[in-house]
Amino acid sequence: AGAAADAVISSGEYSLDPSYANIFDQTSSNDEIIFELFSSIQDGNNLGFFAQPVGLGGRYDYSPNPTLLAQYGANDDRADLIVANTADATGVLVTQKYTDAANGTDRPPVIRLAEMYLIRAEANSSVADLNAVAQRADGSTYASYSTANMLLERKLELAFEGHRWNDIIRTGQADAVMSAIKPSSWQSTDILLPIPQRELDQNPTLLPEDQNPGY
Repeated sequence: AGAAADAVISSGEYSLDPSYANIFDQTSSNDEIIFELFSSIQDGNNLGFFAQPVGLGGRYDYSPNPTLLAQYGANDDRADLIVANTADATGVLVTQKYTDAANGTDRPPVIRLAEMYLIRAEANSSVADLNAVAQRADGSTYASYSTANMLLERKLELAFEGHRWNDIIRTGQADAVMSAIKPSSWQSTDILLPIPQRELDQNPTLLPEDQNPGY
């Protein structure tokens, strides 16, 4: 993974955009994005519908946690894409990465150059690569590389882009993270997915007791 990320970074075909918000500006192309999903009014997605409040045409299935917002530095540009839901007096937050609730034309980035730096940082325990991403956001730097710093930077940089769950699973952090968030309901077996019932039905060597615990 580190070698592949290095090849992409060294190719010179992509560059970190000085403005984090530009990455999610749907009106123009961006040199940071390596692969994104195209969407249009005729062929849209539900990201904005799930993310935006009811008053803006969405269903508001999820929202940023205030603890996430608090982890950004005072001058971190990435925090500018987390705003208050003005229709809700309790101060619930909204991500501005996906905003088109009506037509679903948001083009979500699947792979972008910032993640290549974060992958190379993890592969090589490189604080320089962590700082390449962090400095773009607010000029801050990490003094050293650690798994905790890497996971924090991935959390801040890639929020709402579909990485966090897999990140904490593969690094063995899911149990500690989720038990703190959901102390009354979290079980350590929740990191597992169920074996589909169809597979249990079709494979005579799989017995009901072979199902993953918790299901």
